[in-house]
Amino acid sequence: MKIIKLHQVETLASFFIKILPFLIIPSGIELITSIDVLHKYGFKLIIMIFLSTILMVLSVSVTTALLIFIQKKIKKIFKKGDNL
Repeated sequence: MKIIKLHQVETLASFFIKILPFLIIPSGIELITSIDVLHKYGFKLIIMIFLSTILMVLSVSVTTALLIFIQKKIKKIFKKGDNL
């Protein structure tokens, strides 16, 4: 099993931590200005966000499993070809 080392992701992670406030503050301000929409459609929005998150996680996991399966098949084919 391959494990990701800290030095492999540290630079990118530090960059994202530095820009995180710029990503969160505008959406928080927009949320405050749209409070009437939340009162009207809040429950529906929460259900849709929850369902879309579950769907996204499932699709990413199935895609990842499929790619790992294909990668293993390709490695088997090349190993068989080396023995010929």
